[in-house]
Amino acid sequence: MNDLLKSNTHLHGGNIDEALLRYGIVPTQPVIDFSVNVNPLGPPEIIARKWWDWFKSIAAYPSQNGKSLKNFYCRRFGLPEGSILPGNGSIELIYLVPRAFKINTALIFTPSFHDYQRACEIAGASVTKIPLIHNMSANYPLDDKISAIMERTDAVVLGNPNNPTGSLLKSKTILNLARQFPQTLFLIDEAFSQFLEKPENFSLMHWRQLPKNIIVFHSLTKFYALPGLRMGAGISHPDTIDRLAGFKEPWTVNALAEKAAMSLMDCKDYEMSTRQLIHEQRHFLTRAFSQIPGIDLFNAPANFMLARLNDPLNPDVVMRRLLEKGILIRDCRNFEGLEGNYVRMAVRGKDDNRRLVQAFTDVCGQ
Repeated sequence: MNDLLKSNTHLHGGNIDEALLRYGIVPTQPVIDFSVNVNPLGPPEIIARKWWDWFKSIAAYPSQNGKSLKNFYCRRFGLPEGSILPGNGSIELIYLVPRAFKINTALIFTPSFHDYQRACEIAGASVTKIPLIHNMSANYPLDDKISAIMERTDAVVLGNPNNPTGSLLKSKTILNLARQFPQTLFLIDEAFSQFLEKPENFSLMHWRQLPKNIIVFHSLTKFYALPGLRMGAGISHPDTIDRLAGFKEPWTVNALAEKAAMSLMDCKDYEMSTRQLIHEQRHFLTRAFSQIPGIDLFNAPANFMLARLNDPLNPDVVMRRLLEKGILIRDCRNFEGLEGNYVRMAVRGKDDNRRLVQAFTDVCGQ
């Protein structure tokens, strides 16, 4: 049996205790977590302000279909109601689609989010994997060879931007692919699209009606720093959404998530502040790391950076020394295609990022 079917265990970022145990470190200071790509501003203030008012909602059932979450997507992105299927985070939809559409063959670019492959293989699909990393470039290789594979493949999965490489396609390019291959389903994960400087050039969330063969996975986890509430949706043509809804379990969006969803409508200033912060700090980190020997950065369009540690830097030594200095970064060696010396760092606030740069400078200079 494929290992992906044996267990749902996969090492993601965000586990400080596991990292400390792995390296045998007893912390002497709080650890700053650069291993998870969540908004460094934390949840919007309105969530904390209203939280206790929502307590009584847990004594009643939420709506069966995540009505409040659907209303948020309608109002925030101007989407028709029939084009939205709310879920328990976008991950629910990532697993639902291969099952609902009986996908037999899928194309996935690697490295990418582990659960794309697992979701397809659990549904019985055969997965073709195309490597993204080539000479410090991670652009999607949309050449004739890939076109031939797309033409005979049931589904193509794309992170836009892709985690962890930052690979990115303009929305018009994706729409052209969908028109060119109408029998192929294009599954587009936009978990990080709201962090982009000009999301309107890349995101499909603002299109009033998508083609039937495009499904967008959208998450409120990363941008609004609400991973514990599990809020997301699938966005597509109403006919596609109807088919998906026929396979979806009821009551997967909890009552607190429904309350929080509508409060996010009042977060325009938070959204602007987030994009400004990420823009400024991403450029700061890019400039700073260019001065540190032995580290190559990939292009970083969103709120995370993939880096390659060159010889003689040893990833385990670097990560251990960083952790001793109170810095946790993402070990990328369990991403397929990054088995060697790659790490990923989130873009955080000004003070945290300066600590990251100083820690790397100290470690790589030793």
